[in-house]
Amino acid sequence: MLIALAAIVFSDSVANADTLNFLEWEEAGVPKYSTGETELSLSNATVKTTGPQIYYAGAGGWSGDKGLGTVGACDVYGYCSYDLEIAFKQPIFNLSFDAVAVGLKDIVKISAYNGATNVGEVTLQNSNNSKGFYFSKFGTITRLVFDDLGSENAGVLYNDFYFETASVSAVPLPAALPLYGAGMAVLGFMGWRRKKTSA
Repeated sequence: MLIALAAIVFSDSVANADTLNFLEWEEAGVPKYSTGETELSLSNATVKTTGPQIYYAGAGGWSGDKGLGTVGACDVYGYCSYDLEIAFKQPIFNLSFDAVAVGLKDIVKISAYNGATNVGEVTLQNSNNSKGFYFSKFGTITRLVFDDLGSENAGVLYNDFYFETASVSAVPLPAALPLYGAGMAVLGFMGWRRKKTSA
């Protein structure tokens, strides 16, 4: 019991800042723009599409504020109006990202999931510029689904994914704690023995 309590008390959770870096694909030799792939992995997420292929741009152009690339679900002609899913390899929180190249007739429902539970959604609609999304209010997220609801323009691309992950690390047990526990056990035993002898 005491050891279990110590394990609970002496664990520490630390938030780590992270981002999706689509340049990992470039470094791995995946061709930019028309990848020909419907599923690609990053070090911290897997990206899938039900469309013809995943599109990504590397540094420059649509690469976002930090130059980490842009992602979308596009055909070979550059129309990016297909569904996209990003599954994170560990739970995240405080997510933000941008939608770029959004036309006036583009409509996308963006749903956030924690496991199988939909924890929130927003609809991107009728914008003609970049638009930032902040999913902090949705808490822990394991998956994002971008559901294109019939974009009439060239579709939407996404970049600048920033989020935090929690890592739980064990804090070393103070050296005096086992000694304290042993002392309490000895005092309890002595009290029990004294009570038994006087009875």
